[in-house]
Parts: sequence; C-alpha cells; structure tokens
Amino acid sequence: MKKIIFVIGTGRSGTHLLGRTISSHSLIEGHIEDPALFHPAVNIAVKQDIANPLYIVAQKYRLIKKYKSLLKKSEADFILEKSHPVMWFSEYLKNKIPGSLFVGILRNPFQTVSSMLNHEGVLEWYSKLPQDKPNRFLGITEENKVFFKDLPLESKCTYRWLSHRQELTKLKDVLKDSYLMFEYGDFLEHIPDYLEKLSKFIGVNNRFTPENLKKESMDKWKEFLTKEQVKNIESVISIETKRHQQDQLTG
Repeated sequence: MKKIIFVIGTGRSGTHLLGRTISSHSLIEGHIEDPALFHPAVNIAVKQDIANPLYIVAQKYRLIKKYKSLLKKSEADFILEKSHPVMWFSEYLKNKIPGSLFVGILRNPFQTVSSMLNHEGVLEWYSKLPQDKPNRFLGITEENKVFFKDLPLESKCTYRWLSHRQELTKLKDVLKDSYLMFEYGDFLEHIPDYLEKLSKFIGVNNRFTPENLKKESMDKWKEFLTKEQVKNIESVISIETKRHQQDQLTG
C-alpha cells in the first residue's frame, strides 16, 4: 500500500531540512511545499479557530481529494509531503488516508523565534489575522487574548512556538505508532542514529543522502537576538510553564 509521509512542525523549525533529508531516498517521492497542497493546508491551519466550521470541513475534504489523487497518480510507494501546518489536523488525515506516517520536529525556542523574526512570511500573519481571538496557530488563548496584540514580536512568536510544541507533544498519544518526533539539535548532532530511526519507521533501507549540515547554525540566534528579546522569550516560557503546573495541581 502506498504511504504518505507528512513532515509537521512550526515554521522555521527545520521542517525543510527534514523534508529534504527524507526525500533524498531513491524510493521516496518528495513534495516540499507544493503550492497545490501547501496553500490549502496553511489556509485550514490559520483559520481553523476563526472561520465557519463548515468552511473548514469543506477545505479539509478538498485537500483529502488532492492527496488521494496524488497517491493514485504517483508511481512511488512512498510520498513525502512537507506542508508542516497539517499538524493541526493530523488525526483527521490519519483517519482519511490509512497508512499515513507523520514525522514531527521541534527546535529550541530561541533558534525558532530568531528565525521567525527574520522571515517576512511568518510575521505577516500578525497583520493578516485578528489578534484578539483564540487561535492555536498563533498561540492566542483565552488567557492571553486581552494583551496579545500589545506584546513585542518575539513574545508573540514564543506563544506560537509554545502552542506548536504542545500540539506536537499531544500527537504522541493521538497518532501512536504512526508518529515519530525529532528534536532539531539532536538530529544535527546524531544524524546517523536518526537516519536509522527514519529507515525503520518508514520501512525502507537506510540509504538517505543528507546534506552537509552545519552544527554551528544552532548558535546563530545569539548573534541576532538582543538581551531584551531573550528576556522576553524566557519570560513567556516561564509564565506559561508556571500556569501549566498550576493547572495540573488544580486538576
């Protein structure tokens, strides 16, 4: 049976790198942010909490039809699909496309936020989407919606990172054996081990041809982020960690 391998995560977290690595295998057909698939996935993710539910259902249905068409036309047994926002409806995809596999990647918050602040496409969402309504894609919650719009950009990006981290972690229980999650730093440090994990997870021999990865890129954020920005990022993580711990205690 043909399988689609979905790479999931937040933007600027290494999903491109992971997608290129997996699709470097001769048995895997790669589709990295194919506009016909990527744009509908983004549309669903950013509007899932603010649009009419029937509209979201219709958009998901249309995207599923595109995936099934891709499976039918492709001569490959394995198809890599790198539209990382599908993480927000991965359970739906698993149920509608039997055999689907999901590989998630999570990057250090300072690395991720630093990269977000240098990417116009990421920052545009803060002007395109309402910032006073809960939206998982942006990390806006009932608790922070009152003050979210007034936060500095690095704090907004940190809330987005936290929301995606929470979803990636939750998917372990939802997707079970269909899911493999990596940490970006570990992946770069121990790539031979992770390639072996990928080969066993997907069910192919370990014949990936990864790029020449530069480990020094993990520290670039230190050159870009100011002390104030680092402090703001740490503050958001600390506040949300304490809130989560309190929620667990109160049950």
